[in-house]
Amino acid sequence: MTYKYNTNAIPLRVYSDSSFASTLTDRHSYTGLIIQTYGHSVIWRSKKQKTVSDSTTVAEYVALAFASKQSIWVRRGLALLNINTTPTIHFDNQAAVKLTENSGVSDRTKHIDVKYHLVRELRDKGDIRIVSVDTKDNLADVCTKGLVRVLFEGFLDRLGMET
Repeated sequence: MTYKYNTNAIPLRVYSDSSFASTLTDRHSYTGLIIQTYGHSVIWRSKKQKTVSDSTTVAEYVALAFASKQSIWVRRGLALLNINTTPTIHFDNQAAVKLTENSGVSDRTKHIDVKYHLVRELRDKGDIRIVSVDTKDNLADVCTKGLVRVLFEGFLDRLGMET
């Protein structure tokens, strides 16, 4: 793989996704993450979640919390280079996005571990921006599931890579 140069891309773009209960033996979900700086994919990750999620919303929220933490780490690194930017996290689960906007606790969310609610604080402080993206445009899909060749090759181009 080689990187292609893109001077028009935004400084810090993040894609987050999850696959709900995709591990058949223990029903854990997977988190997928792509972080791009100026159109270059600099971090990509597929990680098995440590806890079992009881819904797609919770699995996606856990993935979003992980993406938020990683994007802040990259943001701080860019700041050392005098590139000050707010990460834009592209995310395809509307219910999980709503969860970031609601700081209250309900019967449906009280079981979610406090460590995942960091995403709410980061959003409220303006440290991250969360943007809804259609599932077919979520580049983190390549980290959570197998894709048919034509989709995978389309994502490669959008990841700033080529074979």
